[in-house]
Amino acid sequence: MEEVNRRMQQFEKDFGKLKANRAKVPLELLRTQYAKSYNALTGDIGEFVEWFMDLFFTGPSMPLHPKDEAGNKWRADREAGIRQEEKQPGGLYDQARAALIDSLDRQLYEAKVMELYNRLRREVWDPYQQRYNKWVGKPGNRWIYNSLWGAFWLPRPECKDGGWWIDREHNHVRSGYPPNIGPDPEGDKQQKSEVSNND
Repeated sequence: MEEVNRRMQQFEKDFGKLKANRAKVPLELLRTQYAKSYNALTGDIGEFVEWFMDLFFTGPSMPLHPKDEAGNKWRADREAGIRQEEKQPGGLYDQARAALIDSLDRQLYEAKVMELYNRLRREVWDPYQQRYNKWVGKPGNRWIYNSLWGAFWLPRPECKDGGWWIDREHNHVRSGYPPNIGPDPEGDKQQKSEVSNND
């Protein structure tokens, strides 16, 4: 955490210096007369952006499944592939750097970071954790269990995600990543059986 804090603090200093320089000195002079120091400063900011998006900005609070080597490989390969795509010229890494260095727009930079987060969550992290959802329990007391979280899904329609994950004692484990595995097949069987018995 010390290294993370150090890099974040250094970025704040560098970005503040960049904004001050741009406010006081014409951009053309910064790129010519002061090119050496200006390029060093923008280079440091560009390196920070890549570090934050590539090294630090990983699947938040999502472990690897201890018994799914193939799934873990798929996750690693897919995440690496997306990052490689976004590192191509004009991709999100370039757009994030340009937001800070060219536009001095912190809000736009943060939006580009969130675009990467949302793509990774949509295309990697959510499909990865969905593979560990299954229906468990006896008829009349069925739950969705996720072996990655080691938790059960507690439906709460009033919540943003429609519920949250709990342990066996009903303690909150985590929010987010609602299950998407369809209706309980055993529940369908029970319903059909009840209909048949009433015929």
